[in-house]
Amino acid sequence: MAGRVNKASPTTVRAIERELRCIELRSQGMTFEEIAQQLGMERSGAYRAMLRALKKARRQTSEVAEAYRDAELERLDERELKLEQYEARLAGKLDRCEESGELIACITVLLRVIDSQLKILDRRANYLGLYFRDRKPLDDEGHRVAGKTLEEARQELFDRIMKRIQLRD
Repeated sequence: MAGRVNKASPTTVRAIERELRCIELRSQGMTFEEIAQQLGMERSGAYRAMLRALKKARRQTSEVAEAYRDAELERLDERELKLEQYEARLAGKLDRCEESGELIACITVLLRVIDSQLKILDRRANYLGLYFRDRKPLDDEGHRVAGKTLEEARQELFDRIMKRIQLRD
C-alpha cells in the first residue's frame, strides 16, 4: 500500500519529536539557523518542521473551537424549541387574555418570548459567522445580501403585532 503513512512508525515519531523540539527552541528565542544546528538539519528543514507543527496546532485548536460551537448550537436549538412551544401555547390563549382584560400583559410576555427567539437567531448567526449584529448577512463570497438586520426584524415583528392588536379593537 504505497503512499500510506504509518502514524506509529519510528520515523513518524522522530519527525513529531523534531517538530515539538523546534517549537520549544523557537519559543526560547533561537533562530532557525541555531535550531537547525542543534537538531542536525538544514535551516529550511527546521523552518518546515516549525510550519508543520504550527499547522497541526492550529488544526487542533480549530477542532476544539468547532466542537464548542457545535455544542452551543445544539443548546440554542433546544432553547429555541422550548420558546416556540411556549409561544404557541401563549398565542392560543390571547382570546382568553382579551376576555379577562389582561391582553396587554399577555402580549408583553409574547413580545419577550419573540425577542428571546430573535436573540437566539442572532447568536446562532454569530456562531456561524454569517453577519455582525448591525449588518446585513453575507453570502458565500463575502458580499452583503438583501435581508434584514436584527433590529429591522424586531421592528417589523413589533409592527405586525401592534397591527394585530389594533385589528382586534
